[in-house]
Amino acid sequence: MNRRMQLNVLRDADLFIPYRGGQAEFLDDYEHRCVAFIGGWGSGKTWAGARKLVNLHVINSSDDRGRPTGVKGLTIAPTYQLALTVNVPEIGRALSEAGLTYRFSGDGRHFCFTVNELSTDDQPSQILVRSAERADRFAGFEVGHLWGDEAGRWKTDAADLIGDVMLQAEGRLRSPKARICQACYTFTHEGDCTRVYERFEMAGAAGGDDASIAVYRAMTDDNPLMREYARHKRLTLPPLLAAQYLDGRAISLRGNAVYPVFDPRQHLDASLTLADDLPLHLSMDFNIEPGMHGVLGQFMQQEQSLTAVHEIHEPRMDVRRMLAALRDLIEREYGGWRWPKLALFGDATGRGKWAGTGQSCWDMVREGLRLADLPFSLHVPRANPSVSDRVNAFNCALWGMDGRVRYRLHPRCKLLMRDLREMKWSDGELDKRDRSLSHASDADGYRVFELLPIRRAEKIARAGTVGFSD
Repeated sequence: MNRRMQLNVLRDADLFIPYRGGQAEFLDDYEHRCVAFIGGWGSGKTWAGARKLVNLHVINSSDDRGRPTGVKGLTIAPTYQLALTVNVPEIGRALSEAGLTYRFSGDGRHFCFTVNELSTDDQPSQILVRSAERADRFAGFEVGHLWGDEAGRWKTDAADLIGDVMLQAEGRLRSPKARICQACYTFTHEGDCTRVYERFEMAGAAGGDDASIAVYRAMTDDNPLMREYARHKRLTLPPLLAAQYLDGRAISLRGNAVYPVFDPRQHLDASLTLADDLPLHLSMDFNIEPGMHGVLGQFMQQEQSLTAVHEIHEPRMDVRRMLAALRDLIEREYGGWRWPKLALFGDATGRGKWAGTGQSCWDMVREGLRLADLPFSLHVPRANPSVSDRVNAFNCALWGMDGRVRYRLHPRCKLLMRDLREMKWSDGELDKRDRSLSHASDADGYRVFELLPIRRAEKIARAGTVGFSD
């Protein structure tokens, strides 16, 4: 058995794959205990991670005398849903490209690949699939190699060692029969307050104090198949976000403004009003203390821009008082209902049922609007987007690389304006020590993310069979 399995290479001069630099260096490194491939969107991280995992699995499947070892591999995705939609298909393609057949089991007891050619009757050759959401379940097995994808998005808590995905995963990396014990990580940075930033940029990069770690990098533009995508994104992303999501660099979030691109001269507009022919939008954030917040605005679809014209808030405001205040505002300012419908956006946690009533916040909203005989539609996700995704979408709406402003607010929205001026990051989290801050921007942030999200390239179109090893 060769020490290193060679994957097929499509020799197409127009593709230049494998491209030189970080991607190829990551694939070629079998010396360091831990290797990271940090890159922009579409730089081929997941593609490379799957093939490196398969290479390691073949290397570790037999000892120096060619006897099967049964060494297990492990892949970790941010969630099981992402594992099934991204990682499992990519690993399957990598196995097929290597000429290996496999069975994938996705039932509750076994969530893994079994590689047929590398298995024996009493010793299956398996690649386990796990979610970073449940690091507490990383127990009862040992592996010789692992690949963690999108590690920059794994949740971490310095006080929760059982939930530390890297700590628990690498605790499994101890198979005595493995010829190469290696942990591989692929990710795009999500700021400089993450676990991967501290581990790979502070300790593992050039000049760091951990010689067991190697870090490789690539920009989106380095991938020939993504150059047109990168060119387009550089026209729409602000420079800081382009540096992070296209160049693969971590932007600084320590002590920085959450909405650094907010400029009252560009974003405040006292002439804003609610057009009669467009749906009315109400974005809500549910809180008992200091109370609910609502933002009333509209979406100009042709211009791809949003407005915030009114905000609704009172101390300890609940759903019923919010709807009553909405009716009063409509009667007082506009003389009654006049819009095609009311579109509702907001906090997904409002789906939870209250023990006392058996209703959720959104149930009460629906009931109140039906009683008021108002046409409405709900645009609430099953789960809230990550804070970083929501904030990044809001910043891109405030100001894009192309100079366009896609979000404006009326100066009467004082709570929202204060959020955009004063919100800060603290250790990678929104600083909410002032309990009056964040709720208005949280509320309308859900609407911005829904209607003007930052689009990612999840899949790269390829022709033929593409491999990365020489």
